Amino acid sequence: MAVWITNRLKAFASCDALEIHVVSSHEGMIYCTQTFEINGIHYYFFKPWTAYGKFIETSMNYAVQKIGNKFVSHIIFNAKYLFWRYLFLQQRRYVKSLVNRIEPDLIYLNGAENPYYSSTVLGLKKLSVPICIHIQGIVGDPQVIRVSEFNDISRIRLEHKIHTSFEYFMVGSAEHYRLIKHENPTAKYMFGPGIRTINIDPLTVEVQKEFDFVFMSRVTPIKGIEHLLKALSTIHVELPEVSLLVLGPVSQKYLAYLKDMCKSHGIGNSVVFAGHVPKRDDLYREALKAKIFVLPTTIEGLATSAVEAMLLGLPVVTYATGGMPLLNSDGENVLMCETGNIEGLTNNMKRLLTDPDFAQELALRGQAFAKRTFGAEANVKRNIRQYRAIIEHYHHGTPIPKDLLYTGA
Repeated sequence: MAVWITNRLKAFASCDALEIHVVSSHEGMIYCTQTFEINGIHYYFFKPWTAYGKFIETSMNYAVQKIGNKFVSHIIFNAKYLFWRYLFLQQRRYVKSLVNRIEPDLIYLNGAENPYYSSTVLGLKKLSVPICIHIQGIVGDPQVIRVSEFNDISRIRLEHKIHTSFEYFMVGSAEHYRLIKHENPTAKYMFGPGIRTINIDPLTVEVQKEFDFVFMSRVTPIKGIEHLLKALSTIHVELPEVSLLVLGPVSQKYLAYLKDMCKSHGIGNSVVFAGHVPKRDDLYREALKAKIFVLPTTIEGLATSAVEAMLLGLPVVTYATGGMPLLNSDGENVLMCETGNIEGLTNNMKRLLTDPDFAQELALRGQAFAKRTFGAEANVKRNIRQYRAIIEHYHHGTPIPKDLLYTGA
């Protein structure tokens, strides 16, 4: 269901160099398993758990949040970890039987953070097949843990076990590289930014510019929405007609808080909260109603929405958080300032707003970089070289070429 995975599969579908078998859990299934083939790719879907198992897992989470006692929470999380090991035992057996039947040259796990599917890889360690872990996100990120109201320790524990159990990792940002290398310093790391697409041609989309700025992401504190509103209120003093479109899911409680914040800062009529837009194409068309994309995220590996905005041809303003500096790895493609510098954020927003020629130049540079770095052709070629290098290293000890190894630079 993750778009970065479907993007890669779409690119690989036309590639004769690989035979791909996709094994994945899917919560929406009626049957326990389902197998089919599309565009030369073999799919094996399985139901991750029963309604009974889901009820127990949800109940455990609810108990932890309500009780609030660390000792009791620790006991519940340990019980939950053991419950998962039991609940996914059948799933692991099924996946292992598939792997034995498929006889792959390489096992590629997309993400270590989700117990539904990531736990299955632990049952494949003893097979004579190299296993590569692609890091999509890190729930055990210390920064995320510090700011989160609820941290699923059992999930973090499972993620840590995977991080420390395997030799080959694909990472898409310097921040993810730093965090995983701290846990597993002897592993081999390679760069995998992922394939990012927008599925529409922004040059052919006829849309009227209605807003100055757009925010496109989950609307949470760590995505920096409050920083953005403060910056907008400063600009509003000098430019009263300034406007912002906020696209993304948000809880009712937090939405009410943000609206009160807008009112107290005098920008109640300047901000439109449009909520969640289910279809990606519709989301992009909504984003194109604005002149400038802003995402002052305070905790981030590499924000997909920022890359999508670059592909849409929008100039981008963000913080130099986590892996975000990658976007300026070959020059100034987006405007950045240090994380939490609201004054710098304000100045960058105002600069693009008042200098449309510079904004257009920045947008074109950003779009070219995004196409070059996250395009399908370049990623497929690099991935095939990486896969072959992993296989050769695993079986024959052949050194992985230096240009394929990632050092966080």
